[in-house]
Amino acid sequence: MSLIVWFWVQIIQRFYELPKQWYVLFALIVSSLLLNIHDFPFLHWHTVDGILFCSIALFIRTNIKNDSYTISVFLTYLFLGLSILCKQSFTPFAFVTIIFFKDFKSIWSYFGLLLLPAIYVGWISSYGGFFDVVLQLTAQSKILGVGFKRYLLDLWWLVGLFIGLGIVLVQMKRSSKFQSIVMNIVFISLLIFVLFDLFIGNNLSKSSVVIFGISCSFIIFKLIRKEYSTSLLLLSTLLAWCSALSIGYSFPSLLCGVMLLLLFFEMKVFSNKQMEVNWTFIFVSMVSFLLIIAGFTYSRYSKIYREEAIPKLQFLLGQVLTNGKGIYTSSNTYSLLKDIDFIQKKFESNRIIFAPDLAGIYSDRNNPNPTLSTWARDLELPNKALQIRFEQQLESLMLKSSLIAVSKYSIESIAYSFTTLNVDSSDSPIVRYAKNHCQIVDSTRFFYIYKK
Repeated sequence: MSLIVWFWVQIIQRFYELPKQWYVLFALIVSSLLLNIHDFPFLHWHTVDGILFCSIALFIRTNIKNDSYTISVFLTYLFLGLSILCKQSFTPFAFVTIIFFKDFKSIWSYFGLLLLPAIYVGWISSYGGFFDVVLQLTAQSKILGVGFKRYLLDLWWLVGLFIGLGIVLVQMKRSSKFQSIVMNIVFISLLIFVLFDLFIGNNLSKSSVVIFGISCSFIIFKLIRKEYSTSLLLLSTLLAWCSALSIGYSFPSLLCGVMLLLLFFEMKVFSNKQMEVNWTFIFVSMVSFLLIIAGFTYSRYSKIYREEAIPKLQFLLGQVLTNGKGIYTSSNTYSLLKDIDFIQKKFESNRIIFAPDLAGIYSDRNNPNPTLSTWARDLELPNKALQIRFEQQLESLMLKSSLIAVSKYSIESIAYSFTTLNVDSSDSPIVRYAKNHCQIVDSTRFFYIYKK
């Protein structure tokens, strides 16, 4: 995430000819980083990897030298191809990039873009997995709902769109002093809204959608007027949209900091000269910077994903979970993981499949998740063909003396309370399989052990 912001700030600095004072760049990078990470669980998602590779690609493409055009184009699209391997929803970003920079005339752009995906599909196919690749890639049928309907019906997106249209109308006025006053008020109000979301909300979902809507207004207006300055805002907003093409987390908040940073320059809150010498700019920047740090710190201490606040995390996770060294957890979660550790030792001769939603216990590379889906839920297996394929693999695993450990309690609320898991309404195919095809052979404090 730090690298993503660093690459974008380098691109922005070159594009807007920003002053090179270290404190300006430091404030921009740290503020954008904290807003990108926000207070949602900071996980090693494949989405984050995809954003990183897209950012590297854009950095390379915007730093092209005439004498190394071919190499730069090839490397640009090689990284874009790598981002598509991480998450197929980055495909639109790759195709818009190839059109935007007019690289469709170069064969090296296509070669770079297709090289790694072709090698990957060929490698998988050599092991007989081509059918699985096709099945997985064609399974998701709700992409239009996530990509378009989700925004068109979102009140916060519409709010952002109308705010953006208002800003555009103000910028069309000739009075530069009037523009400056309004832009300052709007941007400060937007920053306060983001900080409020950071302090009070569970994540930056609302504010990121508002910022996305404002960016869309700017992009539409500038495309109509054929203004080249829309390029970075277009690419950052498109990248945010591509990263949000997910049923699990459909918000453009992973680029929230970058989009807000670009709006700061597009709204012309301060001129480049003012950024160098204006004490008002320095004061406003420092106050904003400190408030963002305060908001981020407060969120990280009080709103831990599926856990209690930090003061209540007093148990060492490393004692019960591989690779958990140096991390603290709550008493409930510790007790759950201690029970899992007990089950693994008691049935060490058997492969244990834990359900539902316990993918995090497979953090040890020597103990990988045995199932096809690392997070087996109906959401991840959206069609009948995938469900049948998954059940066939479960059947194969159970015939090889595997055991299924089904939680007695709802995992998402385990840190706060022991809420009984309703097996009949569970969205986990593993839980349903255990209930319908297996029998209980053992029981611990937190789990029922099923066997074929």
